[in-house]
Amino acid sequence: MSRYAEGVLGDSRARHVELVRIRTVSATWTLAPPPAYQPLAFAPDGFVQRGQHRRPSTIDPVNPGSLALVRGLLAELLPNFTSRRVHVGLDEPWELPSDRIDDYVRFLRALRALPELDDREMLVWGDILAGRPDVIAALPDGVTVCEWGYDDHSPFAARAEMFAELSQPFWTCPGTSSWLTILAGSRTCAALCRCGRRRDRARRRWRVDTDWGDLGHLQYLPISDPGFAYGAAVAWCLDTNRDLELASALSTHCYDDPTGELGAALVALGDVHRIPKVQVDNVASIVLHLYYRSSTSAAAHSKDSRPTSSTPCSRRSMRRPHR
Repeated sequence: MSRYAEGVLGDSRARHVELVRIRTVSATWTLAPPPAYQPLAFAPDGFVQRGQHRRPSTIDPVNPGSLALVRGLLAELLPNFTSRRVHVGLDEPWELPSDRIDDYVRFLRALRALPELDDREMLVWGDILAGRPDVIAALPDGVTVCEWGYDDHSPFAARAEMFAELSQPFWTCPGTSSWLTILAGSRTCAALCRCGRRRDRARRRWRVDTDWGDLGHLQYLPISDPGFAYGAAVAWCLDTNRDLELASALSTHCYDDPTGELGAALVALGDVHRIPKVQVDNVASIVLHLYYRSSTSAAAHSKDSRPTSSTPCSRRSMRRPHR
C-alpha cells in the first residue's frame, strides 16, 4: 500500500469514518479501459451518446474474462480496507441493450457469489434495478441497493416503498447538486436532502450524501459545502433543521466568518443557475457550452432527459456520463 493510501486510511479511522471502496468492481469503467482490457468491453470500438463518440465504458457481463478481471481487482484492493462493505457500482452500463438485463443480473449474482466477498455486504447502485420488482425480488441475500436521484423530482418515496414491500435492503442517496454546474444548485440539493431524509426516517434506512465530478470535475470543492452541511443537518434531525439558515451555519461552523458573508455568497451563487428561463435536468443550462462541445449534443441534452435507443438499459440517460 502506498504512503498516501495509508495516510487516507489512517485519517479516516481517526475521524471514525468508514472508508469503502466504490466502483472498482463496477460493470462500467470510470476511465477508458487499458488496451489489454478493451476486448472485454461490450462495445470495444466505443459508442455514440448525445451526438458524440464515446470510448468503451461497459464490460461484457457474459465474457468470462470480465469476472476474472473483477476477482483480480478485489484480491488486490480489499486487503487495504477494513470495512466489511464493498460497493461494486454496476450503474449506467450505457452500451448494454435492455434485452440483456438478464445478463446484467446474472453478472450481479456472480459477483455476490465470489469468495472474495464472503462475509461482506455488497452495495450496488439502483438505477438499472429501479422499476423492475421482479428483478429486485430475485436479488441474492447480502445485496444492498443504493437508490440515487439527483433532481428535486427524483421519486425517492415510490422507490423506497417498492424496496420496503419487497424486503430489499436499500439506502437513499441524494446528492450535493454541484456537478455540471460550476456554482452548484442550492435549492435542488436542499429538496433532495429533505426527501431522502423522510424516506430514511420512515424506514429506518441508511443514507449517503453523494458528490460527483462529471466530465472533468470542473467545480471546486467548496461549491459542495452547502450540500454536505445541509445533508448532515437534516440527517441528524429533519424537524429541527428543515428550515436551517444554511448561510449562517456555513459561515459559523465551516468558515469561521463572523460577518456571515462567505456562507451567504456561496448559497446565493448556488441559485444563479435558476436565472435563465430554460432549465435542463442535472446540468446548469448556463454552463452547457463548457461540457458539451457541439450544439448538437447540447440540444440533445436539453430536448429529452429520458433514456433513448442508444442507452436503453439505463434509467437516466442524462445522468453522470463518464466520471
